[in-house]
Amino acid sequence: MSGHEEQDGFPPDQEAGLPESAVDAESWLAELLAEGTVARGDAARPIVQAAPDDPPEVLALLEGRARRHLRLTRRGIEHGTWYELEVPDAAAVAEDRGSLRGTGDAARTELLERFRADRPIVLRGVVSPGAHGDEGLALGEALCTGSLPPAQLPPGIAPLLPSDARPDPPRDRARWTTRSQGCGLELWAKASLLSDHEDERSWRLRVSAGREPEDEGCRDDAVHREVARLAEALLPGAARIHGTPSIRGLVASCVDGEPLFTQSIGYWNGRWSAPAPRRLRRAPRRRPARRALHPAGGQHRLARRLGA
Repeated sequence: MSGHEEQDGFPPDQEAGLPESAVDAESWLAELLAEGTVARGDAARPIVQAAPDDPPEVLALLEGRARRHLRLTRRGIEHGTWYELEVPDAAAVAEDRGSLRGTGDAARTELLERFRADRPIVLRGVVSPGAHGDEGLALGEALCTGSLPPAQLPPGIAPLLPSDARPDPPRDRARWTTRSQGCGLELWAKASLLSDHEDERSWRLRVSAGREPEDEGCRDDAVHREVARLAEALLPGAARIHGTPSIRGLVASCVDGEPLFTQSIGYWNGRWSAPAPRRLRRAPRRRPARRALHPAGGQHRLARRLGA
């Protein structure tokens, strides 16, 4: 358990330093919260994960401090229990953080620290959950059948054509490519399953350009501008997110310049009537992460600074 991002359990030195008494557990938790890397839930309460085989002193301490907790089991695999802890200064911290949208010093400090450390940033309430819902559902249903609904592409981008390329054959189910007058690389969109699990029903649509993965980090801003324009045409709500002042302002403060949103991905989580094809092999099992919760998961760079 820690605020860092290793995904497969403790490094050896930390594994050996697990609390062995109630006093050690108190010191461990105080040190963990002082690091400032623990995820925060509602009202800035810290969220910490525990595994069933963690020391009983740790489990007892978290149970006693928790405002609420949630046990997570997915596909028969135990992912531990997540505890939202009650802390004395939660209300004051939450007010200063302003949900990462205000002007408080703590909010800006946390935002910059998480951005520079490639950690996820959760922006609650900046976009209505119901916005573009019907469009999103229609697109999700289409992806299940390997198709892409007609889209009004922006000027200079040619119609999308099906492609036989499958850089990740077990997961990639459909791919489309196009060209743009604004850049030299081929633009593409692809529909993929989220995992190799035989019962996977969750999908994603990714928009990018060039070769995978060689061109993913290309430094040609013209390419990324065209990727962003294509994403806004294909992904419901992308244009609204890219144009939301509160989002653009926060990202601009992180990169110290005008942001350019690129490499967009849309997700549809396992609720579709059309079944996903049966998989030939099962995804390898991984030991559940024994770390502090990262609300958005992954390490996604949201923006690049123009001219960088």
